[in-house]
Amino acid sequence: MKVEVYGINVHYVEIGQGIPIIIIPGLFISSKSMIPTMEPILCDMNKYRRIYIDMPGMGQTPKHNMENSSESMIKILISFIDKVVGKEKLYVMGYSYGGYLATGLARALDEQAIGEIRVCGVVNAKMKDRNLPKNEVIEVDEDFLLTLSDEEKEFALKDLGIINEKIFNRYKVEVYDELRKADRKFILDLFFNQYNYELLEKDRIPVKRPVLFIVGKQDPVCGYKDTLSILDYYENPTVHIINKASHNLHIEHAELVNILIKDWLQKN
Repeated sequence: MKVEVYGINVHYVEIGQGIPIIIIPGLFISSKSMIPTMEPILCDMNKYRRIYIDMPGMGQTPKHNMENSSESMIKILISFIDKVVGKEKLYVMGYSYGGYLATGLARALDEQAIGEIRVCGVVNAKMKDRNLPKNEVIEVDEDFLLTLSDEEKEFALKDLGIINEKIFNRYKVEVYDELRKADRKFILDLFFNQYNYELLEKDRIPVKRPVLFIVGKQDPVCGYKDTLSILDYYENPTVHIINKASHNLHIEHAELVNILIKDWLQKN
C-alpha cells in the first residue's frame, strides 16, 4: 500500500484490525525486516492493526526532498499517521534507529500514543557518545561459516553474535539483502549530518506511557547502558537485557523476543 506524504509515496504493509501499532524499522532496512519479528506475536492476537512502514530511502519508499534530518523523518511519520490512522489511540514500535524515531514520534503524538516498544533502540545519535561493549561473536558454527562468501562472512562477523545457518538465513533476507536496496547516499548523508534530533536528546521530559525496552548485552551498535541511563525519565518502564545478544537479537533470540513483546502488550 502507498500514501502520499510530503510529495513522496510512502510504502507500508497493513495487517489485521483493531488498535493500530506503527512499526518502524532500523536504518537501511525496511518493513520486510519487521514483519517476521512481529507477526508471530500478533497474528493470534486479534486486536491489533499492524502498520509496517518503509521510511524514506529504504525499502520501497523513495528519498524525500526535505531537509535530510531525523526531524524531517518524524514530520513524515506524523503526517503518515494523520492520513492512515487519524486520531485513534495507537502504539509505536521501533527497532534501532526506528526506536529513536518512535520515541520522537510518541512525544509529538503525546496522549495519542498509549505505549511504546523499543528494540535495540538508539539513545545517543552520535556514535562517540554511546557506551558500547566490544564487538564479539559469542557462538559460531564454523562449518557453516565456511560456506559463506567473503562478503557474507564479513557482514555476519560484524552484525551477529550468534552465527548458524538458521540465524544467518533470516539475517540475509531481512538485513543483508535490504542493505543493498537502500539509498545509501541519502542515508549516509542523514547519519553523518543530521541524524540527531536535538529536541529529543537535549530536552528530556518525564514519560508517563508504558514503554518496553529490549536490549542486547553484547550489542556493539546501541549497547544497553545508554538505555539504563535514561530510565529515570520513564514512569512505567519495562526493561529486558538479553545475554548473548547482538544488535540483531530479534533474529538470534526470536522466540524470547516474541514472548517478551506479547506479554507486555497483554499487560498494557
